[in-house]
Amino acid sequence: MMSDWAGLRRYCLAETLRVLRNREDAEEAAQEALLRVWRHRGARRSAGRLPWVKAIARNEALRIAARRSRFAQREVHDDGEAPDVRGAPDLDGVVQSLSVEPLLRPLKQDERDLLRLRYEEDLTNLEIGRRLGMPEGTVKVRLHRLRGRLKAGLEQGEIA
Repeated sequence: MMSDWAGLRRYCLAETLRVLRNREDAEEAAQEALLRVWRHRGARRSAGRLPWVKAIARNEALRIAARRSRFAQREVHDDGEAPDVRGAPDLDGVVQSLSVEPLLRPLKQDERDLLRLRYEEDLTNLEIGRRLGMPEGTVKVRLHRLRGRLKAGLEQGEIA
């Protein structure tokens, strides 16, 4: 089964098209899924590979859909009309209040790097672990603890 990469690509594409309506996004998800399958090709027995490949393809499609959704929410309407800013808060004040720099400043550099890889570069825990040379579970635990500290810092107005 794993020697027929063209067939496997069609299989992944069919699965990603179920989740994503945009063919370009589905192609991207299928490509990412194939890359993950190739990287872990020795990890599964041949009997259980198709459901495993299908799950990887579906997860990649869902990850891309979530990323597209986040970007769509941030898009600025560019229809040529100036936005109505009457009664809107001062944008500089809003941007300053949304800054996370004060929350991140007390963190160690390796903690900031971990958050940057996860949330700015949108890497998975496994990819972060590979890049930083640590097990995936360690990445997961450290991110969980950091999120807890950041939440507590937001609630108290400081970082512990």
